[in-house]
Amino acid sequence: MASGNFSPPQFDQTDTPVLRSKVVTDRPANQTSQQMSIKPVDWHPPIHSAWAAVEEIVRKIPDHDDASPAPLVYGLPPVHAFSGETANSRIHHWLRLRPHCYSALFAQHGDVDIPILLTTGAWRTALDGHYYSFPIPKGTNVRSSVADIRKLAKPPNAPTVTGKRKEQSVSNPNKKTDAKKARRLAERIDIGVHFNIRYGVPPYSPNLQPWPKWCNKEVTRVQVERDRNLWAEVVWELSTIHFRMDLIWFDQDIMDEKHKAQARGDAAHELDLRLDRLSQFMQVWHLQGGVHVAPESAEVDWLVSTDWRTRRTGVARWSSLTRDWPGMELEPFSARHSVSEDVFLVYERNMYEKYCRLYHAHRGRLPVLPLTRPSTVSW
Repeated sequence: MASGNFSPPQFDQTDTPVLRSKVVTDRPANQTSQQMSIKPVDWHPPIHSAWAAVEEIVRKIPDHDDASPAPLVYGLPPVHAFSGETANSRIHHWLRLRPHCYSALFAQHGDVDIPILLTTGAWRTALDGHYYSFPIPKGTNVRSSVADIRKLAKPPNAPTVTGKRKEQSVSNPNKKTDAKKARRLAERIDIGVHFNIRYGVPPYSPNLQPWPKWCNKEVTRVQVERDRNLWAEVVWELSTIHFRMDLIWFDQDIMDEKHKAQARGDAAHELDLRLDRLSQFMQVWHLQGGVHVAPESAEVDWLVSTDWRTRRTGVARWSSLTRDWPGMELEPFSARHSVSEDVFLVYERNMYEKYCRLYHAHRGRLPVLPLTRPSTVSW
């Protein structure tokens, strides 16, 4: 992840959502951040115990008094996107998207591997995998190029349309076309271009081969339908990586002005400051650093261990880094916070709550919280 072209995603949500490849995502004005928080699903692993009490508190944070709230965007699919009757197909298709999304997330450079920020609804569209072309009404705000849109396949069993009729459907749309439907159509096409044309991921088909992989083993659609343990493992991994990326991106964003001031216009020095900070934060959960966590690995995450003495290491490291965060106002972690489990838990909960409140104040949503490791994960 520490490349010479390191550039964290821009969270200026007035122009959402990606680094250089933008996809329009909209949140209805009456949709609250509480509605966008994780909703319990019976097969989801529970939120880790260290965060559960904090989650109950921060859910009650009032929304911003903003007549036009910015979209709530995520760098990976939030786990509540995997719910409902289509959860099995979305899990299966995510396994196909997974290597491409993680590659873009960790590399953060080049013209193809660019991390994308989407709303929950847009991620659901991406996970459904319907990457097809559709007639575009005139005036629809599609960001993709005409050349890329033409590369998209037609939907299966699409009726044959003559050239004349096609021209009419594109250039002479019904004037009563709902604006919301037009935005969703544009979003759907842009998402199709991003994942199908840029990433090379084909439209979803339950029988498409080669099969996607999980823990280095191919997984068929039938296996996904039958194995709820696999579902839990997938969203656990996703929540862990998402939690780490939220934290890293937030730190890079909130420290931006300080990095620029320290660098005094020296771009190379500013990059060194950012990469050094990045390295320090990646050692908050493990000395080896890194963001990805493989289910088959033996890595122990200091922040979500069941042993409070182990978590103490990660909390102490994180606490020392938050001293530079404007508005955090957290008492430095010291030996007296380790005298007993009860004393430590109070400090841990206080730090996590302050982080969630500060994150919400800047992003308009809560950070993704880590889920409990499923018992089927062997470490």
